[in-house]
Amino acid sequence: MPRQDYRQRIETLFSQNGRVPDPHQRHAMDRLAILATALAQRNTGWRERFRKTPPPRGIFLWGGVGRGKTCLLDALIAALPNQLACRYHQHAFLDAYHRATGCAPLDGNAFQSRIRQLVGPHRLLVLDEFHAYDPADAAILGRAFVELQALGVTLALNANHLPTELWPETTGHRQHLRHFTPLIDFIQQHCEIIEVEGGRDYRLDNPAGSSPRWWSPDTPTTRQAARSWASHPTCIQDFTAFCRGPLKHTDYSAYCAKHAQLVLLDLPQFTPDDGDSLRRLIWLLDSAWEANLPLAVTAATPLASLFVNIGPALQSLLGKDLRRTQSRLAGLCAAPYCN
Repeated sequence: MPRQDYRQRIETLFSQNGRVPDPHQRHAMDRLAILATALAQRNTGWRERFRKTPPPRGIFLWGGVGRGKTCLLDALIAALPNQLACRYHQHAFLDAYHRATGCAPLDGNAFQSRIRQLVGPHRLLVLDEFHAYDPADAAILGRAFVELQALGVTLALNANHLPTELWPETTGHRQHLRHFTPLIDFIQQHCEIIEVEGGRDYRLDNPAGSSPRWWSPDTPTTRQAARSWASHPTCIQDFTAFCRGPLKHTDYSAYCAKHAQLVLLDLPQFTPDDGDSLRRLIWLLDSAWEANLPLAVTAATPLASLFVNIGPALQSLLGKDLRRTQSRLAGLCAAPYCN
């Protein structure tokens, strides 16, 4: 398929549900069409099957929350021939990595075969919400990416920040910068860095006729309104039980995958002592967004005030994630702009 056809197909897929791409998104589509063409040609060219050539250079989309980065990569996947691309959310990829390599010996060939299990026959690995929060994650991702490059796999990543800013803004993380440098260098060498900005959070654009399902303050009346929206009792969860207990990201992913909606009751205004429950809320919203799960919430405050009292330490540690979480709360309580 010619490049211009891929370009048109990507825009058509992205524009479903009435979305109109802005100039930054159109530029990203131009670059994604070039990548799609290179991947398709490499997949069908008979010479490529008998010689080792570097895979096409990948794509790293970055920009603020709600800019349509996930939609752009989903459109790329849908535009490509079947079985050419595989997609993971960042959390799911790390979970799959640990399952695949947990018992692998240090022998390079054995490790590479385990990495191949993560992508199968696909030539493009798409990672949504890419980040590296600690040196261990950075080392894992760096080693996996090197092996994937050797296997001829191209990367397409999206993130809210540049590769040099993918970790929390804390003194501890700055002191361990050397552990992140190999991953940064790999991304900058093997991916084209493309900003998708524009200053607009599309998740805050409610479609005509939609009614945001955010009730505050939390009272018996607002709880009843939220409960009446639920189609089944298992869709209703109290925040304290759901986000202050010993649940992991995989638990939230499993829950969201088997439910059609979620009612979350009694969301508090968070304080500096709520670090653990905030992390679980972030995991929950990432999983709910990945599952495209409509949401209703009763809360102590309006959404805009939910995180204003968490203090500077938590703001430095989780601020980047909380901006995404706040945007996704708004989107899922109305009609999501994109998945």
